[in-house]
Amino acid sequence: MVNKLEKHNPRIIGLDIYREHPVKKEYADLAEWMKTSPKFIAVCQVSEGDKNPGVPPPPEVIKKNLGFSDVVVDDDNILRRHLLAMAPAEPCNTDKSLSFQLAQRYLNQENIELKLNPEDNSKSGNSIFSYLLKDNSGGYNKIDSLGYQIMLNWRSTNEIATRVTITDVLNDKLTPDLVKDKIVIIGTTAESFKDYWQTPYKQTPGVIIHAQMVSQLISAMLDNRPLLWVWSKWSEALWIYCWSIVGGLLTWRCKSGLHLGLTIGLSQVILYSICYVLLIQGGWLPLVPSVLAIIAGSSSTAIYTRFNSYQLSVNSYQLSVISYQ
Repeated sequence: MVNKLEKHNPRIIGLDIYREHPVKKEYADLAEWMKTSPKFIAVCQVSEGDKNPGVPPPPEVIKKNLGFSDVVVDDDNILRRHLLAMAPAEPCNTDKSLSFQLAQRYLNQENIELKLNPEDNSKSGNSIFSYLLKDNSGGYNKIDSLGYQIMLNWRSTNEIATRVTITDVLNDKLTPDLVKDKIVIIGTTAESFKDYWQTPYKQTPGVIIHAQMVSQLISAMLDNRPLLWVWSKWSEALWIYCWSIVGGLLTWRCKSGLHLGLTIGLSQVILYSICYVLLIQGGWLPLVPSVLAIIAGSSSTAIYTRFNSYQLSVNSYQLSVISYQ
C-alpha cells in the first residue's frame, strides 16, 4: 500500500493505527521507509497510569516522526477540544499530537511555520498561542487544561475528506488527483477497533477526527478560517452586566405589560443574533447567562417600580386621611 501511495507523491502520510511491534524481517523495505521517510508520521498513546498503560510507538520510527493520538473529552463525554501538545510521557515519548505534526509538515512546504509560542501571547501571524484554553475559559470552569488545548471548530460536513478503502488502493483504483501533494491519513472506521468518539454531531471514528483537527489547523493558516476564541472572565462579566442594564432600562421605559413583553423578546432575539454572528467569526460569547441577565434586570426594575408605586399610594392615602381629619 505504501508503494502505491508513494507512486502518486503525497505530501505526507499519517498512520492512525498502532504498530508497537517491530516490522517482520521479510518487510525490510517497509522498516527502512518508516525509519527514514520525511513524509511519514506514526502514532502512539500516552499512559494514564493504572487506567490506561498507553501504546508504544513503532520501534522503527524516530521521535521527530511521532505524534500522540490522545484526545480530551468534556464531562459529558463529547469531544470539543483539540489537544495540540503536552509534556512527553511514556511510553509515547513525543510532545506533539498526530494532527499537529501532520499540519506542521504540510505547512512547512508552504513556507508557513505552525508554532506554539508561549512567549508571544498575541494573536499574530502563525502563532495560535492566544487561542489556548485555560482552566476557566468561556463556558469551561476548572477544566483540566493540561498541555496546549484549543477549541475544536468542527466542520458540519459528514465527509471532511475523501475516503478510499485499502482494497481500492491495492487494486490500483486510486487516482493521482486524490493523493498528489495531499495529506493521506491511514486508519480504520471499523467499529470493532473501538476507536469511536462522541462529537457535537454524531459518533465519529478517530481517523476522521484527526482529519478534522488537521483541517482546522491548515485552514486557519491558509484560508483564514477562524479558530474559536473566548473573552476573559472580566470581559464576559461586563458583557452580562450590560445586558442586565438593558433589561432594566426596557422595563423602566415601557408602560404596558404587552409592550414590555414584546420589547424583552426582541432584545433576546438581538442578543441571539449577535452571539450567532460572532460565533460564525469564531467568538464564543455567553448567551444563556446574558438572557438570564436581561430577565433579572427586567424583573428587578419591575419589582422596584411596583414597590415604589405602592409606597407612593400609601403615602398619598395617609395624607388624604390627615387632611380629612
